[in-house]
Amino acid sequence: DGDLGILLEECLRSGVTKAKLQSILGSNFEVLKFACSCEEDCEGDNQRMVGRVTDTRTGVCIDIFAYGAVQTPRSWQKDPRYQEVTWWERRNDHADFTFPREALLPLRNDTFAGRSMMVPANPRDFLSWEYGQCLGAHVWPWRILLYTPHATESLLLILALRGAILLLGSSGMNILPAFILILCMAGTVAMLQGGVVPCCVLVLSFWEMLILTVRSDWCILRRLHAALAVLAMGICLQLLRGSLEQL
Repeated sequence: DGDLGILLEECLRSGVTKAKLQSILGSNFEVLKFACSCEEDCEGDNQRMVGRVTDTRTGVCIDIFAYGAVQTPRSWQKDPRYQEVTWWERRNDHADFTFPREALLPLRNDTFAGRSMMVPANPRDFLSWEYGQCLGAHVWPWRILLYTPHATESLLLILALRGAILLLGSSGMNILPAFILILCMAGTVAMLQGGVVPCCVLVLSFWEMLILTVRSDWCILRRLHAALAVLAMGICLQLLRGSLEQL
């Protein structure tokens, strides 16, 4: 569904009713409820929704909420640091959503989801009073998944070459350590998704270099392996650039 806000004062001044709204929207929409203040289906959480409209073609519902000046100031709003603030609220809201009036008004034109519409004067400030200051996706793992592309062909090629170097570098000696390192990297690429892959490849590449520095007898082509590991880490950092820029 979607949410839509109206200003209580404008609603009362315009005298809009459920019947008037239905006549404006036409036959493709059904106004299930509407009034400037909730007058029907007001039990429990539904009391905060003054209106609800559904698209009869798709079944999508739009919930309508009313905003206006705070009726009863909260104790914390009486703090001296807020003495210049005019507080507004979402009426009958179970979460007690209140905010400074200037975060919402004056409304301004903007584009959302490809369409022009009215949005709050300061959308981030308006939303932060309800959802907190951390409005972006959490860094791990959601932001990594959102802003980091999948492993590139060049990274996969370098990892394959590195695996071959490990096997060739064992020179017929015990290939179990090389096989374990290759298996860890292959499992990472095969089982994980998105930005988690370069993160894990970055860490595993560093540990491979460290292990082969301590146990140089495991791979006689250690320098070539180290060069490929550094190159792989560089590609991983490039892939993670989008996520890092969001910090």
